[in-house]
Amino acid sequence: MIKASKSEWQGVTNKVCFFHSAQCIWQKIQMSGLARQYGSDKNFDLKLHYLPAPAFLPADDILETFNELKPHLPEEASKVTDWFENSYVYGRIRR
Repeated sequence: MIKASKSEWQGVTNKVCFFHSAQCIWQKIQMSGLARQYGSDKNFDLKLHYLPAPAFLPADDILETFNELKPHLPEEASKVTDWFENSYVYGRIRR
């Protein structure tokens, strides 16, 4: 996926893969004991689906966009959103 995007859009910096970040978010939802609520509460589900969306943004826009998004995320999912923020938004980029 990363090779394909680089060949299609030269000069793009890839910092996160949408598919893998979505998988990690789902695992964190499960580990946080929120899977049942995620499966039954459509509003909760929808808001957590926002988390991997910054993978489609230019790298320079991720921080600002996440800061705009964060107040709209469910408070009961703070373990997930805090983990995402620390791991993906402010986290160290691995090469």
